[in-house]
Amino acid sequence: MKKYVLFLLIPVLVGCKSIKTVKLFRQGEVSQQEFKTEVPFEFRLGLIILKVDINGKTYDFVLDTGAPNVISHQLAAELNIKSVVTQKTKDSQGENSELAFAEIPDLGIGGIHFTNTGTAIADLKQSTEIGCLNIDGFIGANLMKKAIWQFDYEQKIITITNTKSNLVIPADAKVVPFRQKITGTPMIDIIYNGVTDKNVIFDLGSNGNFGSSSKILQEVNKDGNIHTNYGIGNNDSGLFGQSAGDTVTYGLIPEVKFGNITIQNQVVSFSGKKARTIGTEIFKNYRLIIDWEKEEITMIPVKEFNFSQLSTFGFSPQFKENKIYIGFVYHGSGTDQQGIVIGDQILEINGKDFRTCTIDQWCELLSQGFLPVGSETNDLLISKNGEEKLFTLTKTVVLK
Repeated sequence: MKKYVLFLLIPVLVGCKSIKTVKLFRQGEVSQQEFKTEVPFEFRLGLIILKVDINGKTYDFVLDTGAPNVISHQLAAELNIKSVVTQKTKDSQGENSELAFAEIPDLGIGGIHFTNTGTAIADLKQSTEIGCLNIDGFIGANLMKKAIWQFDYEQKIITITNTKSNLVIPADAKVVPFRQKITGTPMIDIIYNGVTDKNVIFDLGSNGNFGSSSKILQEVNKDGNIHTNYGIGNNDSGLFGQSAGDTVTYGLIPEVKFGNITIQNQVVSFSGKKARTIGTEIFKNYRLIIDWEKEEITMIPVKEFNFSQLSTFGFSPQFKENKIYIGFVYHGSGTDQQGIVIGDQILEINGKDFRTCTIDQWCELLSQGFLPVGSETNDLLISKNGEEKLFTLTKTVVLK
């Protein structure tokens, strides 16, 4: 079972307000002309968290290439940052909301000062999963594009510099060209078994791997030769919370290409509603260098990885009103075969009582894993129509 968390934020640029919004995304600079700094980071829910300095105080920010800068309402009030414009905005789940946009005068990362960059101002508690990160904001692509960024996932170090000559790049490094959204968000083309999916978000704000659309799957599988399975419900979260349920189809794609990288036999998720992304489950196997001026991503392989099968206990959980429910069910797993359905309440996990679950307990479950790492069976006591039933779930390969 894997809980994806996607934070992609896409302003809907229509009308006269868009002129001010675009100006905010394009403005900003680095105060130093020549620079190189190394910044440690940590993982929370599989995402990069780094320290940011504003007005002499340190804050925790998520780094997210799929979004512009975002700060919380609380931080905006503390810094006395006022809205310049409001704009309709869509998150990774297709949910819409009106957000305020403003300017951050000075933001420091590892001693490098980014000045006058635009930011959205949002409620970072609206999504329970984002609330669990305990952050003050997002570092987005509109700020990042002012420098060259290297990500060393093994050492948990980010290098920020003004030139690639400050970095060690082997001759056999892979290169992926990209285009930019107005926000600076990188978009790449991914070829699934000969079918091109254009403008896929290169998204450090997603802890998933490959995600595409149902339309692309129809083209890829027009001959019916692709092995697939599916799940129903919701196991993702965006800035504005979880969206309505969806059918997600998982396909085992024989060949996936992007740039001059080719990967064999990859499980890819296909959906009709969610953003098309490539996320950190792929990135963490490389040393990444993102150069916005040349519009290229350098990917240096660090370790082998294998996403050639999908194994699951058959469900993903959902937190609502201090209770835990079945939120997503995989077809062909022990879960659906035993009659567990979306909306059933989870009362106990391996004997531990969760009839009432606090937000702190939920965040701990997300952080440590909902089920014990390495376990092959787990007992769930579930309430179905007011009746308590004990189920033993076995980890099952549902796609290979």
